[in-house]
Amino acid sequence: MRSMHTPALLLALSGLVLATGCPDDVSIVAVTTPPTAEISSPGSNAQTFATGDTISFEGVVKDQQDAPDRLTASWLSDIDGLLDEAVPDSTGRVTHATIDLSHGTHLVTLQAVDSDGEVGEDHVTVIVTRENVAPTVTIDYPVTGDSFVEGANITFTAVADDEDEEDEPQDLLVEWASGTDGFLGNDAPDSSGLLSLSTANLTLGSHIVSVTVTDPMGATATDQVYLEVVEENEAPQVMITNPGSGDSVLESSVQLEGQATDDVDRPDFLAITWESDLDGVFNWDTASSAGDVLVNTSGLSQGTHTITLSAEDTGGLSASDSIQLSVVGIDDWDSDGDGWTPTEGDCDDADASVSPGATEACDLIDNDCDGDINEDLGDGYEPNDSSATDLGSMDGDGYCLYYMGYISGSADIQTVSGTVHSPDDVDVFSFDTDDDYFDCLDESGYGIQISLTSIASGHDYALELYYVDGGDTLVASSDASGNASEYVDYTGTYGFDSDTDDGGVYEVVVSPTTGSDYGCSDSYQLEIVVW
Repeated sequence: MRSMHTPALLLALSGLVLATGCPDDVSIVAVTTPPTAEISSPGSNAQTFATGDTISFEGVVKDQQDAPDRLTASWLSDIDGLLDEAVPDSTGRVTHATIDLSHGTHLVTLQAVDSDGEVGEDHVTVIVTRENVAPTVTIDYPVTGDSFVEGANITFTAVADDEDEEDEPQDLLVEWASGTDGFLGNDAPDSSGLLSLSTANLTLGSHIVSVTVTDPMGATATDQVYLEVVEENEAPQVMITNPGSGDSVLESSVQLEGQATDDVDRPDFLAITWESDLDGVFNWDTASSAGDVLVNTSGLSQGTHTITLSAEDTGGLSASDSIQLSVVGIDDWDSDGDGWTPTEGDCDDADASVSPGATEACDLIDNDCDGDINEDLGDGYEPNDSSATDLGSMDGDGYCLYYMGYISGSADIQTVSGTVHSPDDVDVFSFDTDDDYFDCLDESGYGIQISLTSIASGHDYALELYYVDGGDTLVASSDASGNASEYVDYTGTYGFDSDTDDGGVYEVVVSPTTGSDYGCSDSYQLEIVVW
């Protein structure tokens, strides 16, 4: 809009004054005109710029009375106020460049003021748009893969945000929709960006449910979730498969196994808990996709527990299974499975062949946990016990001096076999010598010869002969170390005055020497000869 008076109008007014004459009461008044202003750039049509763009303004101001440099030129915005004030150049040209205009539609005015205070103006419309950042939206619940019973109320929740300072979350337009059922709702977010939608009307089948938010400048964001609407389901099926009810487990390594399935939900969507009536809930691990539920724990206290496995589906239905389980310490645990624990007397719970009452084997091990090794084995003779080994009476019929001549007789010979299993396995053999009529006036006495043969390589034995009538008296011994045989010879005497004083009870002792090897299958042969 421009304000100005043309020279032609001024001439017409002057002619009127001249034509009417100049009476004494008429005053001549000088007539002034206001300045003019004209914006050359931007053009008269509305111009659009983005926030941060440089906007250059250019115009010309003039006045009939004042020279351009006597005028004051101002650039004004109806939104931001005074933008710039300057003195035009000699041609009346004024310019202004800015990047600071607020976003919005501005009416920008070039205003000229002359020395008389008269004003001239021109106007142009400028639109400043701001740079827009698209909003964001994320669905919190449900999650992809969830399933719901038909008719169940489902509350969808999401969080939306818009980083533009000028936009508030509640200014966002919202639309929830199902790919199957279409439009679901459009409730706006609250001031913190939370938005929700509740519906019980989703039809049976698969749904892709999406939420879209749109900011005031038209930018959008979308998130979606896949879910199933199914017919009303039954409770899950749950079973503890291992250990069995009544079993015992070691405190330091309890392993529990179970199965959980559901007719609607995938097993790994079920809420799983393991609980003890003594220790409470001790595990929340999910099932595998195949329904396996496995737990390894060392946290259960010793004692008898009721262990319960529970499963709850997404529809809120639940089921459980329970067993009785005894949790024991290492001393009450049968590690080798032989039926005996250390507390019950198992002296080696890592070896199933060792336990109280086990059969003693020839292995240099205390198999029956009685403190002895290899006792009660290979040969039938009790160590240090001459009562399971009495050889009875041995007739000393030998060589008799009779009327200055010798009458030959036969010797009494006994042979036994045995095996020494351990350092404390000592075999004792008892016999007594005897004589009869054929000894007559024999003063040559009687003889005893003992031989130990068939000794295995690496074995070494001590061979001793004791006269036990009236006390144990060692009468002969032999220990030829490492030999394949051992020998003992002894000559006894008979009384000359009586035929009853003809010998006595003897014991032969076979024992291993220090450092000797022992083997259950390596026997010796003992021969006793009395003549």
